[in-house]
Amino acid sequence: MLISVLFLVLVAVMQAFPDTAVGRGLRHWMVEVPARKLTFLTPKLVIGLLLMTVVVALLAQVVPVGMAMAMAGDLGAYMEITVAVTALLAGAGTRRLLAALRHRMGQAVAAVRRRLARPRSAGAVRRPTRPRRRPPPDPEGRPAFA
Repeated sequence: MLISVLFLVLVAVMQAFPDTAVGRGLRHWMVEVPARKLTFLTPKLVIGLLLMTVVVALLAQVVPVGMAMAMAGDLGAYMEITVAVTALLAGAGTRRLLAALRHRMGQAVAAVRRRLARPRSAGAVRRPTRPRRRPPPDPEGRPAFA
């Protein structure tokens, strides 16, 4: 609030006294310098920046929950995993690492498929199980948890 009031006062002084040294200095630093720095902006970029601002404002409502969930875990573990993955990608090469992961996943999927496709032996007969006995009802007629 204080910064916005300060800028409003500066703009009011700049508009009220444009011919003084203070007015010219404020105009130089508040209008001319930013205008020179922002010459690269196109209407397409401005619209993109405005949309990004809206998206960031909407995501800011979700961030506290995500931050709380991330901080609930061990932050050091996340950092170690990041360093390990980075080291693996840099040292082993991305292609070799991905090829090894695909190979291992293929082996795991093949093992699961073999297990599911294996026919059951005809000689194995499953014995029927006895039904569980229910506990006797409460003499007072109310549920046991109440």
